[in-house]
Amino acid sequence: SKHRLKHLQIFNSKNRKMCEQYCDKFETFNPEVEFAKFQKRKPVVRTAQLYENLHKREDIKCPYSFKGYGVETDSNTMYRTCNSEYGYYAPNAYTIPKRFYPLPQSFSNEVVRFGMYRNFSLNTHMDRTFY
Repeated sequence: SKHRLKHLQIFNSKNRKMCEQYCDKFETFNPEVEFAKFQKRKPVVRTAQLYENLHKREDIKCPYSFKGYGVETDSNTMYRTCNSEYGYYAPNAYTIPKRFYPLPQSFSNEVVRFGMYRNFSLNTHMDRTFY
């Protein structure tokens, strides 16, 4: 038992450096250590960079030239609904996506080649009366 304990101590001392690097990746229960790890891997977003990239795009040069949004008109707040918030504000650097991922046109190409699906079955279902 003593021999085994001494062997483990020697083994642990050799591999301690390797183990510390590996174990640092795991979570600890110390909130200060976890917050420091979070600060290291947190992406820093600067508003100036967002607007700089926004003004490089050709389709949006001046965000103040947008017309037709709900902010421009004064409406009675009593009649506002949650659904009316969609399209209420003009786009800005935080709401415009930075990348565009187009979908493949494979379905549309198949429809063009073969046409839409048509159901040629006979409908034998009885209609309900509505009165």
